[in-house]
Amino acid sequence: MPPLIIEVLTRGGAHSNYHRVSELPVHIGRALDNDIVLADAYISPVHLIIAEGDHGWIAVDQSSENGTFIGKDGKIEGATELVSGDLVTIGRTQLRIWSPEHQVTPALRLPAQQSIARRVIIPLFAFISILGTAALVTLNQFLNNANQTKLISLFANALPYLFFPLLWAGTCACAGFIVRRRAQFGLQLIVANGALVSVLVFTALTEYVDYFTSSTRAADIIQYTGMVLITALLLFVNLAITTGTADLRRAVISVVIGGGVIATVAVTDYASRFENHITPEYSQTLKPPYAKITRSIPLDQFIKESEPLFRDKKEMVKKTKGK
Repeated sequence: MPPLIIEVLTRGGAHSNYHRVSELPVHIGRALDNDIVLADAYISPVHLIIAEGDHGWIAVDQSSENGTFIGKDGKIEGATELVSGDLVTIGRTQLRIWSPEHQVTPALRLPAQQSIARRVIIPLFAFISILGTAALVTLNQFLNNANQTKLISLFANALPYLFFPLLWAGTCACAGFIVRRRAQFGLQLIVANGALVSVLVFTALTEYVDYFTSSTRAADIIQYTGMVLITALLLFVNLAITTGTADLRRAVISVVIGGGVIATVAVTDYASRFENHITPEYSQTLKPPYAKITRSIPLDQFIKESEPLFRDKKEMVKKTKGK
């Protein structure tokens, strides 16, 4: 029987240390007289014994308080065979069973030193994303402002919107530096600005849906669904950048957090929308969104062009009264 190597993993699945075992059986538990001592309050004093079996190794649970689990097979009963690569869970600790002959993955290539061009590209795109976001927010302020306002005033009103991507990128960059020693502020800023632009585009889309369908419910469904997707994607991408990995667990966390935040906003908005309102608001009474981009005509011309409509209406009224 070849020597056995037991890898101890942290609760998050990261490597902690290796134990090379040359003689079997090996006793594992919390008591100090075990061959492998684990400081886990959920592990019994003598929790598990790994011994030699007919075709390899076997795991024997020692009537532990919380049981022993192997891979996805669940809790074991009696002696259970082990093969190299099996994951054994006892308490809140995971053990990986290895044979010294187990094949390992090829070594990763060290990343090449970033070129000057690459060092310039991300900051340049980050700066362009800030300018693009500021321009789009300023345009949105102009199209939704009923009064004639100077460009500098519109731009000043747009500046607070840029505080969100800067704060978000700064927070994620600090987290990335703590986790991976890589801040990547520029990349985080590009992602945050992209999320803000997506929110503005989705808001415009919902305004058009609201106007053309005269249905606030349809517009709300589209708006909040879009907000959940944007928020979840923003969280997932930033988690991937911060931690350096992107897996299903992070995707689920992003969707749950994003959905929870937007659901809270939706409930609050719905509760306050009809507060102190005797009659509901109807979408069809609103003017078309972004009316400033349409061609305007003088009032006299509008009255002149509308005169036939009123004349036809008067004639219909006279005919109706004559009957």
